[in-house]
Amino acid sequence: MPWDLIAAVIALALVIAAMLALIFGRLGQSKRIMPAYYYEEDTTAEPVQAAPPQYYAKTPLTQPEQILFMRLTEAFPDKITLAQVAMPALLGIEQSKNDWYSHFNRIRGKYVDFVVCRANFSVECVIELDDNSHKRYDRIESDNLKNVAFRTAGLPLFRCNVKSIPTVEQLRQWLDNTAEK
Repeated sequence: MPWDLIAAVIALALVIAAMLALIFGRLGQSKRIMPAYYYEEDTTAEPVQAAPPQYYAKTPLTQPEQILFMRLTEAFPDKITLAQVAMPALLGIEQSKNDWYSHFNRIRGKYVDFVVCRANFSVECVIELDDNSHKRYDRIESDNLKNVAFRTAGLPLFRCNVKSIPTVEQLRQWLDNTAEK
């Protein structure tokens, strides 16, 4: 047997062995070390690699959102007002769509500021409170997606600016105008 053929067979065997080792996770794997805060007070835990993040308490709504929330609850005492609602909680996607996951990913992680619901939790309308950040390209794109999604689902979406938050009476008029349609 010529030496070239023997060398080729050995090289091929090494490549196959390396691929199998990678596939089964035996090559280049080290024990994963989690930060100490995952272990709480466990003294047998792995050594500390990173300090835990410094969390702090926040209010769930900004000052303008709090104002609008109070006005919504005053304007619609017989309705249920929800704040910071995830879009997938409000919108479904037809299962027959071949690209369902793609459409779901477009709304996943997006929230609306307020949802006004009837007593049975069916959605009456959705309200977005826009500030200067909504002039950025990524926010314009996100707002356009929200506009189309809610229009397609037949849910009214109202937009207002933080500089001119609607009064209680204006909010009532919005909802009355929607109910007439």
